[in-house]
Amino acid sequence: MSAVGFVAWLTAGVLLTSEGAAVLTPPRAPGAPRAEHRHLAQLSLSLDLQTPARDLGRVVAQGLGVREDDDVQAGRPALSDLHAYSNLRAEDRLQLFELFWEGAAGPARLRFGKVDANDHFAVSEHEAHLINGAAGYSPSVFGMPSYPNSAWCVQVGLSATRVDALAGVFDGGATELSPTPTGAHLWLSPAARRGGLFAVGQVTLHLGALHAEEALAANERAAPTQSDRRFVARAPYHLTLGAWTHRGRVVPSLTAPNDPARGAPAWGVYATSDLTAPSVAER
Repeated sequence: MSAVGFVAWLTAGVLLTSEGAAVLTPPRAPGAPRAEHRHLAQLSLSLDLQTPARDLGRVVAQGLGVREDDDVQAGRPALSDLHAYSNLRAEDRLQLFELFWEGAAGPARLRFGKVDANDHFAVSEHEAHLINGAAGYSPSVFGMPSYPNSAWCVQVGLSATRVDALAGVFDGGATELSPTPTGAHLWLSPAARRGGLFAVGQVTLHLGALHAEEALAANERAAPTQSDRRFVARAPYHLTLGAWTHRGRVVPSLTAPNDPARGAPAWGVYATSDLTAPSVAER
């Protein structure tokens, strides 16, 4: 749609996902579940805004519906070992998953709103191809506001040819590991108002011969459509180094009542990297 001196493009998409698994061997206990399944529905809207003189950025909204297996929600999963665990497990829900604006001015980037942190931090170029692997959700980033619930945040970044830097501060109350995530509501959580925030920053290096514009365009077309996660390295090798701290109370549920670390802020570092071999066409 357009008006005098103003143009807007609206893009919409629907993604339906179902998965199921079954145990072929006899159950360990009488009456134990032999199978589990779940279904997801995502509705995405993207509105790009522009005038003849400048790009005004875009507004992104995404709704999420989850129908989880009844046995899983009751604490009786059929599959519970590390390699059979599904990253899509969640409680039943119908909620606004993301709502944010993002824009750029030269090398600077700004994004604010309700955002999935793992769409932008600790992201691997090829992670979507690994269904149950750790890539896709780094186990070294504890309490990251991500699926099945995002969080209100502000992100700032700088982008150059070979270096990208990004930092963000999120509502840490959205990841307190409770059955009803606070971030499902359209306001900051009580924990965030008390200082329970999640902060993260990273630097990404693009190393090696830079891809030609044609190769970058081909990579973007081949990138999996997985929410907003369309990270494409600009060179054959990329390395991301990051650090994070969580000031929310995500530790108490994992510690004993008399543990000195109970309720203490958590922190850590992470690294992701990808190496893409040049194709025959690029040689």
